[in-house]
Amino acid sequence: MENLHRGVYSSGNVRKVTRVYGDFNIYTIGWLIMEGNISYDGNYLYYNNAYFDFVHNSCGANIPCQSKIGVAQKINDSTFNKLSNTDAMFFNVNDTNYLVYAPNITKDGLELYFTQLKKNTINTEICVSVRTSNTDAFGAPSILYSNPGFIPEAPTLTLDKQKMYYHQKDNTNIFKIFLRYRTASTGVTGETKLIPSHSVLDQNFPNPFNPTTVIRYELPLNNYVTLKIFDVLGQEIATLVNEKKEAGSYSVQWDASDLPSGIYFYCLQTASFSETKKLLLLK
Repeated sequence: MENLHRGVYSSGNVRKVTRVYGDFNIYTIGWLIMEGNISYDGNYLYYNNAYFDFVHNSCGANIPCQSKIGVAQKINDSTFNKLSNTDAMFFNVNDTNYLVYAPNITKDGLELYFTQLKKNTINTEICVSVRTSNTDAFGAPSILYSNPGFIPEAPTLTLDKQKMYYHQKDNTNIFKIFLRYRTASTGVTGETKLIPSHSVLDQNFPNPFNPTTVIRYELPLNNYVTLKIFDVLGQEIATLVNEKKEAGSYSVQWDASDLPSGIYFYCLQTASFSETKKLLLLK
């Protein structure tokens, strides 16, 4: 189905909206183009084909059963045709155990950022795959960022590749746009690392829990960090972190097997940040 459209931005408005045609469309009921990303020179369209079971919702409401990324070359302003080596180019990216979507290609064409979701789960991962030339296949993905329960998606890089915008849910269950920074300019590498723009202590997941839960936190700078658990009387129950950490994202698992059900608190402290959140153990 030809559901992808293009428009021309002019004077604050998008005009001349038309369909985008080409053999990258799959003309079978249920198949749609879920997202598209144009290369900076305008000659290549990175897209993802997604199959939805609209009749039986066998994969869940509004959730595709399949989703894969491809690339098409511009024929004219309204037509792009799939490259003949598309399947080989994305062989390492299109893992059939995952839904792969929201592609974003860097200006040099060497880094592909995208979202992957393991089938039958709700935990998305922002990934990057790299290659050494524009004719090569993309390598195996590296996971840049995940946040179980908060659904991070749709990474978009700035032209200098130093910032990444994406959206995810906040602690009030509302999707918002977030920003992360690359730690250093190290060239094209599968070890790309992005750091947060500010300190964050996430709500533990799952919550309520029994007997283990995961606590995530983020540091914009190198810092000495303590992460401690307290009971409702303010007594310290456990110390999960007590050391210097580099800037970045971290997660730590707490096992409360030896403790009774009830309300507990976890507190993250650095030299410039302190936050406490509540968690609930139900046995």
